[in-house]
Amino acid sequence: MMKKITLIGIGVAAFVLVGTATPAGAMHAVVRCNPGTPGDGEYGSISAALEAARAESARDHVIEVYGHCAESVTIELMDNVQIIGHEGATLRYPASTPIERLVKIADSRAIRISNLTIAGRADVDFYLITIFDSTGIRFTKVRIQDSGGTGVLIHNGSSVEFSGCAIEHHTKTGVEVGGNSVANFGDSTAPGPDTHVLIQDNGLIGVVARDSALIYFGGDVSVLQNRVDGVRLNGAAMRACCQEGGERRIAGNHGTGIQAFGGYIDTAGPLTIEDNEGSGVVLWGAHLVTRNVGPFIIRNNAGSGLIAASNSVVQVSYAQIEANQRHGVRVQDGSTGEIINSRVRTNGAEGVFAFGLSVAAIYGGNTIAGNGGFDLFCAPDSLGRGTKAGIDKMMCPAFNQSPTPNPGPPW
Repeated sequence: MMKKITLIGIGVAAFVLVGTATPAGAMHAVVRCNPGTPGDGEYGSISAALEAARAESARDHVIEVYGHCAESVTIELMDNVQIIGHEGATLRYPASTPIERLVKIADSRAIRISNLTIAGRADVDFYLITIFDSTGIRFTKVRIQDSGGTGVLIHNGSSVEFSGCAIEHHTKTGVEVGGNSVANFGDSTAPGPDTHVLIQDNGLIGVVARDSALIYFGGDVSVLQNRVDGVRLNGAAMRACCQEGGERRIAGNHGTGIQAFGGYIDTAGPLTIEDNEGSGVVLWGAHLVTRNVGPFIIRNNAGSGLIAASNSVVQVSYAQIEANQRHGVRVQDGSTGEIINSRVRTNGAEGVFAFGLSVAAIYGGNTIAGNGGFDLFCAPDSLGRGTKAGIDKMMCPAFNQSPTPNPGPPW
């Protein structure tokens, strides 16, 4: 019997966008940091401009930034604030003053930061950006880089969107999302190079989600060459959705492409997991569902393509799981792997391998052939069910033929 897992609230978060016009009484400030010199009515730091704006009101301000600012910036209890960089503007860790974080956003709504480089120091272990209890936060064309800790921490029910950003070269993790927060990477309404999000070359993991958080790959996203895993879930959810165009790649990471300890992965659009030095996807007590929208591809990984362990549930359809050095799909330890209308080919070991009281369920027009071992192998303690059509080499004594799969989870 397949277990059903329903994730409450999975879907697209609503993000509040702010226009460029400023209402009466709001402030439109100009900041000129080094090497510039503030003119009359201008400010020499972002913090000074924010302090002056906050003295006027808690909302509806625009701050234009020029030059290279070295300071810690706090946005707290404010709404509808824009910080816009110009001409290569940067915000960097101060040379001499120790600080806890470079940017803090707390108890705020509809904060937009754009066209800015936010950079830390490799010898200082801290969160470069922290976001708590804040909604509708948007980073557009922002580079977040070079800290000795983690790039961005999103927590306490916050919602954050990244569009056209690069999050890279952090000693620990690129982005950490927790505490029922939502992080949206890319722009599903306008996929393409201008909105592409790149998360790469971080010392541990590209993106970590924990504690009922949701990470949403809504547009063009690349998670590349992180030293451990590309994405790691701990009791959290990931969704890749929904346009057929665009590119979502988790590739070249030195560990696993996606590793999930509990939680849920749901794809309804293109997602490619390839060339990782470990396996493509590893589930521990987790649930993976793919839908027939855009290709779901796991290929050329040094381990197995997909491993489902510890009572995990896999329901993949229209997938391509090919040329992985170990198994294509490995189902173990009381798990169920359901494969529908998919290709599982040219993997180095078995195509589909079930053991440890597990079930391999094969339905529809699959092509499971050309693998290094058996195309379907069930250990004596496990079983297969479904249809044998499309399976080439098969060793599964306990195979129960049935024409239709068990009902899946509600969409």
